[in-house]
Amino acid sequence: KATKANALKQILKKYDPKSIFCFGDDLMDVDMLDHFYGIAVANALKEVKAVATEITLSNKEEGFAHRVEQLLN
Repeated sequence: KATKANALKQILKKYDPKSIFCFGDDLMDVDMLDHFYGIAVANALKEVKAVATEITLSNKEEGFAHRVEQLLN
C-alpha cells in the first residue's frame, strides 16, 4: 500500500481531495490523479489522461510550470 496516492491521502486527509492539485503522467499516478484534482501533462499515458480532471501542456512544453504559473496568478 506504499503508493503516492495512499501517502497523500493519509497526510492530507483533513482537506477536501478536490482542493489538492496533483500532476502526473504514468500509471503509478492514476489513483492519485483520480482521487485528488488530477492534472495530466499532454504526453501522459492514455490511462492517466482518462482519470485526470484536466490536461495541460506536455513536459516538453513545460506543462507543469505553465499550469502552476496559471494557478498562482
